[in-house]
Amino acid sequence: MSTSNLEEHETGPPRPAGQNRSNGTLTRAELAQARQAGLSLAYDAAQDGWVRLDVIDDIDPPESAGAADITLRPWRAEDVFTYVALLDDNAVWETLPEDYPAPLTGDMARALIELSNDSPHHLVRAIVMDGAPVGQVRLQYDADPGDSATAEISYWLGRAYWGRGIASATVARFAESSLARHPGITRLIARVKSGNIASARVLEKAGFRLQGTDPKDADWQVYHRSR
Repeated sequence: MSTSNLEEHETGPPRPAGQNRSNGTLTRAELAQARQAGLSLAYDAAQDGWVRLDVIDDIDPPESAGAADITLRPWRAEDVFTYVALLDDNAVWETLPEDYPAPLTGDMARALIELSNDSPHHLVRAIVMDGAPVGQVRLQYDADPGDSATAEISYWLGRAYWGRGIASATVARFAESSLARHPGITRLIARVKSGNIASARVLEKAGFRLQGTDPKDADWQVYHRSR
């Protein structure tokens, strides 16, 4: 499928994110809405029509990703439309501690990209596959004000990329490199919303173990890993 990033304009809500590819291609009206909203689209040759780039491919499911398929890099200004397509999704925000802005606008995305690259308190990297971002991983240095040797890892993926092994490969690699590059960090923590079994398994595969309930928020569990 070939991709197209289109300019952002104000419009009503287009077809929701995370739809199955087998639901069919966009109607003419839906296509116009998607283009006005600046969503990333793909031409589906098998169905002879356009679909959102973030559809779940249940027709020809992709193989699980390995570490060799994934690269990490800073977010770029030109990633803004992809960033919106990935993160303007309530299902993704339900896995995050922040509230969903509903909708995530292009201006918000630009501000978040700038913040990810400018703050000295964290290291943020876009998770890239096949040349395009699919999510984000972050290392927060000041996770525990009373312990400078503790840092926090957090991550998210666009819904279309869930269940493919991307998070497991990325978090394991990022945890190892974070400890290797920062000798002053001896302990990593990560927070998982209670009931998010998939994210808990990602951390367990990367060597994290359950520490207990987050004392600041009972809806979250804290995992930890020592050097």
